[in-house]
Amino acid sequence: MPRLTGLSDRDAGLGAKIAYFFTKRRFKQMTGLETATMLEPLRMYAYIPKLLNAYGRLELAEAKMDILSPRHRALAELKSAMTVRCEYCIDLGSAIARGWGLTDEELLALSDYQNATCFSTSTGSYSTTPRRSAGRRSR
Repeated sequence: MPRLTGLSDRDAGLGAKIAYFFTKRRFKQMTGLETATMLEPLRMYAYIPKLLNAYGRLELAEAKMDILSPRHRALAELKSAMTVRCEYCIDLGSAIARGWGLTDEELLALSDYQNATCFSTSTGSYSTTPRRSAGRRSR
């Protein structure tokens, strides 16, 4: 049992209830799954409405970015989730990645992508070279 419980549907304000509704719907569209635990991080943010609003805006802005293909985006998100060891993020990200065309072989090989045969530098499936974004200058 977690030390803190998230804000329930009954106790949530209107803004949080709206966020719960649209988040549940989006998760179901992306993963094909619907579980009660998918909203736990959101339920924690709902204790501070301004934080929930800011997080929602961040998620919306991130969703509109088209710098990466869905495949590369899924790989980057999963590798980040694995780096910080967020089991929730890994589980959800894996389901989404499968929907975007990643294979189970690729998902399992991601932890050692540099040596995996399913990723190669010639196809551009991964890169270890850091890149600066076009609008930023190094100081």
